[in-house]
Amino acid sequence: MKNHAKLLLFDIDATLLLAGRAGRIAMDAAFQEVFHIPNAYDGTIPHGKTDPIIFREITEKFLNRAPDAAELEQLCQTYTARFRAEIPDSAGYRVLPGVKDLLDVLSQRKDITLGIQTGNLEETAWLKLERGDLRRYFRCGGFASDALERTEIIGIVIERSRPYTAAALTADNIFVIGDAEQDIRAGKEAGVRTIAVTTGRSTPKDLAVVLPDHILQDLTDIKAFLEIIEG
Repeated sequence: MKNHAKLLLFDIDATLLLAGRAGRIAMDAAFQEVFHIPNAYDGTIPHGKTDPIIFREITEKFLNRAPDAAELEQLCQTYTARFRAEIPDSAGYRVLPGVKDLLDVLSQRKDITLGIQTGNLEETAWLKLERGDLRRYFRCGGFASDALERTEIIGIVIERSRPYTAAALTADNIFVIGDAEQDIRAGKEAGVRTIAVTTGRSTPKDLAVVLPDHILQDLTDIKAFLEIIEG
């Protein structure tokens, strides 16, 4: 694989950064406005899920039905607007250890293209990255506003990467990096390589069950990361 073009697709939440309470506040506000449901986020486990799936789960929990297309669109728009207001001062926001140093190294490599694969809506994803000065590293992305399921999101961002990557790019040179089992499953379903990091809710044992190609404790060991993508 050495000297071949590589595409690295990073998850955002609990892989690159923690966004603090911005998402919870924005989601509560969206459900209050659309359905007049207070504190709708309570008890929600968002780990690894796309935002529209979370919206659907909460709606089903309180209303015993899925949101229709118009309601889902209203939830997305309201959530995004409130998130835009919350993220600049979100308590608990932080870029995770090693992330900036790793991205600095990777972004200097002409054979590497960096992209995003995330369960976030597109605008909220970029807002999270901008807060930590991370957006500048990424050429393209696939988002929950593109598709409901992560496997499809990965396929979309791979297509979007074509203008930035060499024609020789193959599935063996595409890596999905994430902290959740859903990231790894989707990467495997997409036929690409996977790197799990234990910086989120999932334990090494949880992640091992879905058989990632590699498991890292976090992204602080640049040498180990480079050995994986070049091996």
